[in-house]
Amino acid sequence: MLLIIKKIFLIVCSIKRSNIIFKNPPRRNIVIFDVINKSELKNILQGKKAFFLSDFNRVKNIEKIYISIPVLKETIRQIFKGNFKICYYVAIINIVKPKTLLTLIDNNFTFYKISKFYKNKIKCIAIQNAWRDLNEFKKKQIREIYLDQFICYGPQTKSHYLSKGASVSKFHFFGSLRQSNAEKYFNRKKIKFHKKKYDLCLIESLFSVLDKDTKIKTAVKNKKILGFKTLLSHFLKISEEFNLNSIILLKSTLKEDYKKELKFYQNHMPKNCKVRLIKRKNSMYSSYHYSYNSKIVIGKSSSLLLENFCKNHKILSCAFVSRIFTKHPFLNPLFEKSSIVSLQSKSYHLFKKKVLKLLNMGNKDYTRKIKKLKKFMISYDNANSTINSVRGLLN
Repeated sequence: MLLIIKKIFLIVCSIKRSNIIFKNPPRRNIVIFDVINKSELKNILQGKKAFFLSDFNRVKNIEKIYISIPVLKETIRQIFKGNFKICYYVAIINIVKPKTLLTLIDNNFTFYKISKFYKNKIKCIAIQNAWRDLNEFKKKQIREIYLDQFICYGPQTKSHYLSKGASVSKFHFFGSLRQSNAEKYFNRKKIKFHKKKYDLCLIESLFSVLDKDTKIKTAVKNKKILGFKTLLSHFLKISEEFNLNSIILLKSTLKEDYKKELKFYQNHMPKNCKVRLIKRKNSMYSSYHYSYNSKIVIGKSSSLLLENFCKNHKILSCAFVSRIFTKHPFLNPLFEKSSIVSLQSKSYHLFKKKVLKLLNMGNKDYTRKIKKLKKFMISYDNANSTINSVRGLLN
C-alpha cells in the first residue's frame, strides 16, 4: 500500500512540474529511458530520431507527460495484468513501437523490469555509466537485474555480474561512451596531449560522504572520510617534498555541492599550499583534459582512473582498507593488492615509493606490465571508437 501511495505521489508531482501533452507520443525507432545527460547521447543519436521517456522516480528531470485515451486504456490494461510498477512506461512504449530501448543509467531497476517485460520483443540496451560493484545489493535485488544487452567497460564487468548472479543475455565490451565523447570533443577543438603538464592529479568523489541526505551509515561515512584524509595528506606531502606540480580535480558541478566540496579541501589544506584546486566544467570535459595532462592520476575507484588506464596513462588506485567490504563497495579497492597501480596500505613510505616508482618508470615498461590487467578491466580501440561501436549496434 505504501509503495502504491508513493508511486501516486510521484506521478502527481511529475504532473505539476511537467509539460502535459494531450495526444499520443510520436512513433520512433529508438526510445531513451531515464533522461539524464542528454548531451552524452548526441553523438550516438546523430541523424536518428529518438523518443525520450522519463523515469517518474526522478521528478525534477521529467519534461513531458503524454495523456490520451489510448495511453490511459493501455495503462489500465497493464495494471490489470499485474504490471503496476511499469504500466505507464509499457503503455508509452507500446504506442511508440520502437525497435530499440536504450538507457545510460545501467543500474536503474525500473529499466530491468521493462527489459524483462520486452524480452525477445524489443532490443533493450544499457550503457555502463560508471564502474560498478554489485556487493552493495542484497541477493534478492541482484536477482532482479535483467539486461538484454549490456554495453560495458570490459571483461571485468561481465565476470563480476555473472559471479554475483545478475542475468545479462549479451555483453558488448565497447569501453566508456563518455570518454569517447570527450575525445571527439578534443579532436574537434584540435586539443592535443603530447606533453604532460602536471606531475600528479588527484581525483575522488565526496558526494556520498558530504551529502547529509545520503542513506550511508555514519560509521561507513567516517571510514571513507578517514581514508580520503589519509590519501589527501600523502598527496600534499609528496607534492611539497619533491616540489611537484600537482592538481586536485573537484567533482561537483551544482552550486551547493561545489561549496561543500570546496570547504572540505580548504579545511584540510594549508593556506599557502601550491597544489591547485580545479573546478569541473562538464561542457569542456575538463576532468579528462586535466587528467590526460598529468603524469600520474591518483584516486580510489573512480571511472576516470579506468578511463586513463585504458590509454596506458599511469594511475594509482589507493584504497586504505584491511578487508573487503561486501556491503559497502565504495570502500573496496579497484585492483588486487599485488598490482603496480594499486596501494592498500596507509603507510606514507609505501605511497611515496609507489608514486616515485611510477614517475621514473618508462612508458614502454609500464605499458607492458599493465597490458593484461588493462585488457581485463576496460576496452579501448583507437581505430574504432565507442561512439561508432554503439551506433553500429543501434542500426
